[in-house]
Amino acid sequence: MRKKRIHTRLITATLIAAVVAPLINTTAISALYTVLYSDITVPDAAYEAVGFIYGFINALSSYAAAACLAYAIVTRTHRATVGVVTVLSLPMVYTAVMCVDAAFYGSSVITSGLVLYNAVNCSIELLRLAVAAAVSELVYRSSKRKRLPREIMPFSVKGTLSRAAVLSAAVVFAARLIPNIVETVTLLTDIGAPQNAAEVLTLVTPHIESVIYFVLGYFLCCLIMSLLEGSQAKPLTRKEILDSQGHGN
Repeated sequence: MRKKRIHTRLITATLIAAVVAPLINTTAISALYTVLYSDITVPDAAYEAVGFIYGFINALSSYAAAACLAYAIVTRTHRATVGVVTVLSLPMVYTAVMCVDAAFYGSSVITSGLVLYNAVNCSIELLRLAVAAAVSELVYRSSKRKRLPREIMPFSVKGTLSRAAVLSAAVVFAARLIPNIVETVTLLTDIGAPQNAAEVLTLVTPHIESVIYFVLGYFLCCLIMSLLEGSQAKPLTRKEILDSQGHGN
């Protein structure tokens, strides 16, 4: 019996979404933003554009990683590998954040308070991963019990992968929206109601961005699962068929 082939697309997608993209964003993009922001000769549009790119990568990489984890769980494909990569990537990224801070502002900025702050944020992200994994496991068991087809289609919850896509995106959306709500409530409590259109815009912009990223993130989850499922469904070559039929016995 031939050995099961490693699903290289899933492993590669997980590494890019959970490790490569966040590390590049945290080191290169973040560092570029700091350099541009501290240079008074640079137009505001330049560092604002870099800041947008940073937020864009930060948001969509979270959705992409969630899609990879959900796919691994509901299809029972390399769950351990994908789980370990997504879990270990978080302390790596937060460690990189502190290294960038130390590079720009000196090692003296790495105080116990900063370490604790990053440790708390990392723990919150790990909790989000745990919730996402639990939700995906529930999707798998429910789909197996109901014998749902293994299919992925946007705006549908009829297939196992379709449910996994929308629910994994919803977990990321909730994790990103809750801090925005807390911050808005805090501002309203401390400062009071907005007095003009500019203040209203300041309050609602983070929530609008969260919704936009949710829509983009959901479609990204569907796209990733479609590509992964396509590679999984790739027909065997003639050589593989002959090998599986016992050539060499």
